[in-house]
Amino acid sequence: MKRIRYQIILLIFCFSGVSSLFAQASDAEKKIAALMDNYRFSEAIELADNSLVGADTANSHLLLLKSRALTGLYQYKQSYEVLLKAFSNDSVNLQLIVELSNLCQKRGDSRNAILYCAKACRLSPQNIYFLSQLAGLYFGDEDYINCIDLLKSLCNQSPANLYALRLTADSYYEMKRNDTAAYWYQQMLAASPFDTYATQKLANIYIRTAEYDKGLLLTENYLKQDTLLNPVMKLNAWFYHLQKDYKTAVSRFHQCLRAGDSSLFVYRKLGLSYYKQEVFDSAEMFFAQAFIMDTSDAETCFYYGVAATRSFLADTGIVYLNKTLGLMMPPEQFLTNIYVELAEAYNNKDREEDALKILEKIHAIYPENKRLFFRLGYQHDYYFHNVDQSLEYYELFVKDVPEAIPVKETGTETTYEAYARRRIAEIKLKQQQKR
Repeated sequence: MKRIRYQIILLIFCFSGVSSLFAQASDAEKKIAALMDNYRFSEAIELADNSLVGADTANSHLLLLKSRALTGLYQYKQSYEVLLKAFSNDSVNLQLIVELSNLCQKRGDSRNAILYCAKACRLSPQNIYFLSQLAGLYFGDEDYINCIDLLKSLCNQSPANLYALRLTADSYYEMKRNDTAAYWYQQMLAASPFDTYATQKLANIYIRTAEYDKGLLLTENYLKQDTLLNPVMKLNAWFYHLQKDYKTAVSRFHQCLRAGDSSLFVYRKLGLSYYKQEVFDSAEMFFAQAFIMDTSDAETCFYYGVAATRSFLADTGIVYLNKTLGLMMPPEQFLTNIYVELAEAYNNKDREEDALKILEKIHAIYPENKRLFFRLGYQHDYYFHNVDQSLEYYELFVKDVPEAIPVKETGTETTYEAYARRRIAEIKLKQQQKR
């Protein structure tokens, strides 16, 4: 009888001890959580270490709290090790698995982030949060096919899920499958009319596919609803430029500036809209501002130099056209443009010899370039009155010319070919008269 009573008392004591341990663990967890809520991560780690003793060394919740405190101090390696210890003891704990996936993302370990998130999806296949997380990880890893496959059913089941629609559309966009991407952005707009992001991306697709009328209609419709500063405003201005309505483009870009959009895009494209109208002094001003904002952009530097030259700021033009050469080695056509414009800038400064050297330099690089035959002929003809040399270049230029190249010369509409042929005839006539 005494023995039975003793066993009952011992059993009660054991249960009381376990209950006490749970109470202590719960109390410790509350204190650690409170410290973390106040960003006292070091103290939280210390308390977690003091609590992870005896039977609690494998306490998943304490280990999770310690890991989060370490993450708060950006100690990702130590945090990961703590989480792995907890995971080894409890490999089906969804909270631990998701935490491991999130931590792997912070560490830049996309492979393991995907593996852990996929495990969470297998354990809870109906959980939309886990599915969306995994799709986002696939997208971030540029695995667009898996991202699309994962979201396909979700998009069909929940056509108002903007996150799923957006990731699907963005995946097709990155794969440059423009028609399909456009369809999914349109689905976004059907679920949320005037969605700024979807409007932007769809506008960019219309730029890619040169469907400028659609882009203009899309952005005009959006701006009827949102007249405050927004990214669609500058796309609208750019569509006017692409439609060659440069005056309206200038007006719309100035509207962007007044609204507070002082981005590189606005300054650069505004400069280009003025340039297309041959308002070179205004173009020079905005290209100058754009180049200050990005001094590595060779194309802006080139247009700045050209606009300056044509605004009778030849010194500035020479500086920036030379700078363009130092920024990049562009394709033949663009490089030729740089040298030709630089030569023109030297001509404007009465430095015809330097202009000729520039043209001869680019001619040595591209000896078969037809445009350079003309420019060299014109340089010798107009600036040096060296008719024999100019005749040679003009004849090389017109030889086997497949078609006329439009250009403005001496203030009248003509072609390089027509001008060269006329000068060849005039030079030969004068040579015959001298004989």
